[in-house]
Amino acid sequence: MGDLTVFVAPAGKAAGIRDVLSDWSGAGLLDDFLWIEPAMVSGSRVNALSVRAGRLDGIAVASLAGVESFSRIRIAVIVPALTGESSVDPEVAQRIAQFFESAFGSTPVTRVRAVVTRADQFTTGPDLVIQGWHNIVLSPEESTGPGVGMSPLPHTTDAIDLGVQAAASLAGLLGLWSGISSSPLDAEHPPPGRVARLSRSYFRRLGTQKVEARLRRHVLSMRDGLPLPTQFGTASVYIDDTALATRTMADQLWSRHASVLQGPRETQTAAPARRIGVGEALRMLFGFLWAAIRNAPRAWLSGIVHSIKADAASLVQGAVFGSAPSAYNVVFKGVTSSGMPASWADLGGAARELDRVLEGSGSPRGHEARADLSTLWQDYAAGAMTLADAGERVSGLTPVQIGVQRGVLRRPSSAVPSVADAFVGIPPHLASTVDIDSVEPFDVLGIFSIEERLRAVADQPTMGVAASAAAHAVAEWKNAHTDSFASRVGTRIGERLYAVTGEIRSLLDIIRQAASADDLVSGVQATQKRLAKVIQVMAIVFAVAMVVVGVLFLGSIISATVAIVGAVSVLLVWFVSTVITFARGQRELFALINARRELLAGEELARRNLVHALRDARRLADAYSQFLSWSRILGTVLSEPFGREDEAETPDETAVADLPLPVRLGTAEVDEGVLASAAAEIRRDVFTVGWLTSSWESAIANAHHALGARGAALRAQPFAIFNERGDGDDTVLPEWAQSVTDDGIDPSIGDTLWLRIATDLEGPKQALASALLARVTDNRTPAGTSVSLDVFMGGVDRPGGIAHDRLDDSMLSDSARTSGESVVAQTHIDGSRLGLGRTATLTQLTAAFPEYELRTYAAAHSAARHDLAERAADPAPFDGLAF
Repeated sequence: MGDLTVFVAPAGKAAGIRDVLSDWSGAGLLDDFLWIEPAMVSGSRVNALSVRAGRLDGIAVASLAGVESFSRIRIAVIVPALTGESSVDPEVAQRIAQFFESAFGSTPVTRVRAVVTRADQFTTGPDLVIQGWHNIVLSPEESTGPGVGMSPLPHTTDAIDLGVQAAASLAGLLGLWSGISSSPLDAEHPPPGRVARLSRSYFRRLGTQKVEARLRRHVLSMRDGLPLPTQFGTASVYIDDTALATRTMADQLWSRHASVLQGPRETQTAAPARRIGVGEALRMLFGFLWAAIRNAPRAWLSGIVHSIKADAASLVQGAVFGSAPSAYNVVFKGVTSSGMPASWADLGGAARELDRVLEGSGSPRGHEARADLSTLWQDYAAGAMTLADAGERVSGLTPVQIGVQRGVLRRPSSAVPSVADAFVGIPPHLASTVDIDSVEPFDVLGIFSIEERLRAVADQPTMGVAASAAAHAVAEWKNAHTDSFASRVGTRIGERLYAVTGEIRSLLDIIRQAASADDLVSGVQATQKRLAKVIQVMAIVFAVAMVVVGVLFLGSIISATVAIVGAVSVLLVWFVSTVITFARGQRELFALINARRELLAGEELARRNLVHALRDARRLADAYSQFLSWSRILGTVLSEPFGREDEAETPDETAVADLPLPVRLGTAEVDEGVLASAAAEIRRDVFTVGWLTSSWESAIANAHHALGARGAALRAQPFAIFNERGDGDDTVLPEWAQSVTDDGIDPSIGDTLWLRIATDLEGPKQALASALLARVTDNRTPAGTSVSLDVFMGGVDRPGGIAHDRLDDSMLSDSARTSGESVVAQTHIDGSRLGLGRTATLTQLTAAFPEYELRTYAAAHSAARHDLAERAADPAPFDGLAF
């Protein structure tokens, strides 16, 4: 609720005042006001021109009463005391004043009659001074400031020339300048009687947009490095060994969240090789003998081998090879269908595909709860901010201690680089081949992929030179970010993702070997055939020997006893020889059978661990996608903790031509040395350990604004964003990360801090403000020259030493001059500061003096003027206008 200024002016040269005031309003120098001329008042209506930002619109004043309220209304009747110029009828002015008093209820109304004249054109009349109003004669003089020389305004017939001088005096007298909130007449009642006062005003506005923009950039921007925060008055120090600091913090982080990297695994103690018992050996021996006699050793071998089945392994292998060949290529060969090296996203997709097809192979599958990694990402953010501002947020993620002081990184990129630091130097034709056109500095797996792919195409004749050059550029760029905290965190996830991919490959190898266990004994088929023939020969020899013994016995050549002994001896020799031959010949077979047993025994364990490994791969791939989103957000917050900087050059103070001497606009000059020194001092006081917390919490709290309807759930629970997935249609995290990288965080946190800094510059840090505003470019001085702040202000902002100042007394009678009626009796100073900018006005008023002390006072009209003043002081009830 502001003030309303209303000008009531006659037609004629007063229009020059309106035009000048409108121009200054358009330049942002004046507040809004109304302009009323007698022709706009008719019957029950009062119309006016509303002047706002230089634009003139016709309105019905009554319409304002119902929609706007004001703390004070100032009505100024412009009285041109010039030969040939008419004035507003006092009765009309009185009606207008009463209209505003009635329409706006209890709003106080200040009535002013402002006499505009020139010393050599001054004329009086019966309506010049009216009782019940502040009758103010605008002194027809000009000077640059109070207490300095003045010169009378010369004769003029130009309405604009008249308007320029009068507009400046009226704006000061009525508090119309932007940034001025009061008038010297607000707290006064009109003095009694037919009296008048002389008045003059001065105005200064110092534009400091450039200085403030540069200072704010120096203080709040992280482009020149992170500030050194203080704790209990002790400043922190910069960390020299960045690699050690980031590695230690990453180790601390993973010591708290190691389970993210490695899920559970089942183990089984390796069983010792099972020895073949005597009974089993004899059964195998006689089985083999029978098979050899029947010439069927292959059938015997098949029966021995298939006593241990491998059906489950075969089913799994068929599912992998038959249903998911692309996933197999990604896992085993590390290439995509296009022949390019697989990325981490390809690995994650392959893990999900393998998990799906395993369900069809009979592997058990149930509902799996998604891993809650919210604490990990909160700790990741806490660790990054601790490295940047030395604040201790989480137990176990301790700030770097260097002696007795805490240490911080020099640059935000050493903690988490910004997306703005991404590598984008891949030529378009090469980018289409490797399917990557840029990579972010914290995306360690993306960097690994682009390096692999560039190496893969480096041998191509048409791409070799470009690929080699790009690979060299990537390597140089990569070295600048390798030691960042984000890179170390991402490397741990990436290394584990590739390690678990290797584990999946090994487990599938075990299953594949178990499924093809028959191949283990295929190499002994020939040995079994040769052994069978040896056994057959031995059996034939045994049979021949037995026949010979029988013939000798039947021919009575040997006795029965000798025959029995001989037969038994032949049998023993044959049996022992056969056993020895079989045992020696089947050593390899026995070893392979044991190996096959162990392989098939481990296959079931491998299948169970494959489920765990695939779960790890999915979790790690999701964790890495979340890591990328949170790194994008953190990188932006760390590099722009107070919102996106305005890159546009700050304009100079609005240039306004043909300003009168009492009005001066200036622009503070930028001194980079003073700026840097002031910024360093302000930073020492503003930034304390943990200063990033407010920016981070503000970013989290305002996430729902950037997400619109999709972020409605975050309004009540903003920290639920930490549990969002890294990719997929059901997550808002990537969308918010994109919004933050595109637009930055809410700048209100920076505005709040800057307001605090600006307040300090008006109070305890005034010395800094004075140093920053030491030199001013005055709009009235020649281009390229400057003056000091005190010279520019000219005492307008402080009245010391001007107590006996005088106004131009050329309009006063000799007696009034002699009695000192032109001496300043009242000085009113008002002003405001917006940041470093300063607006000040000084208005001087004499004491009230009788009308007859005016030089051209016409005694002949004194009686008539007295009667008119009496009617104005006690008017008849006014009911001709509707309110």
